[in-house]
Amino acid sequence: MKLKIKRNRKGFTLLEVMVVVVIISIIAFLVAPELGLFNADSVMRECVINVNQNMRVARAMAIKENRQYLMVFDTTNRRYMVGADNDNDGDLTSFVDTFGSCNDTKIFDINADGDVLDAIDRGDGIPDLNPDANFDGVPDCVRVFNLNECGIKVRFGTLAPNGPDGTGDAICTNGLGVCFGNTINPIRVGFNADGSATAIGSVYLDHNDGSGGGKRYSYLVRISSNAGAMSIFRWDGDADYPTKINWTELR
Repeated sequence: MKLKIKRNRKGFTLLEVMVVVVIISIIAFLVAPELGLFNADSVMRECVINVNQNMRVARAMAIKENRQYLMVFDTTNRRYMVGADNDNDGDLTSFVDTFGSCNDTKIFDINADGDVLDAIDRGDGIPDLNPDANFDGVPDCVRVFNLNECGIKVRFGTLAPNGPDGTGDAICTNGLGVCFGNTINPIRVGFNADGSATAIGSVYLDHNDGSGGGKRYSYLVRISSNAGAMSIFRWDGDADYPTKINWTELR
């Protein structure tokens, strides 16, 4: 007697597979924009935290080296610089300006004194008094931070109608999104050897594609006292809610 084994050969039909694919596509279509917004906000938050950390580094270096350090803002080129203003001209574009001892391997230390503050020769037989190897207008000994590193839609500024304290300092009266006291050309803040700040002010960062587009998330770093106290805030509004006036402090 032979036993017949009944096998279940039933699988997925082409129609069933197509239905599943369509469902997955619809879910992805609905979720993708939200993921994009979440990513944009995360990028903004990370960038403003970096600005805050670099402020703290400048302050720490000033205390450590017992000399003033500057944080200089170049809003046109979407960047900021950190270094010691060794010639006291209020900027960080002179070849004597540096960060730390500046043992930079990209530049030749002609007299082996641990810095590159002397005239250098890049191999053409002509001493160069402006050690700017990448020709970005800033000495290589000064640290440069570009907002492009955060993303092409991260810019100085904000869409918010006011600052965290309800005042109109959101535009910093200069329309540039960065303001420290009355400093201009360049806008800057200094940190003294005792850790104090030379000015009170704010740095606003905006999710903006340059033509007013973007989600327009806004964050800011504020130096709220000459003692050097710093805070980070996030605007509660965005491109869809531009009249919001509240800011939330991040702790």
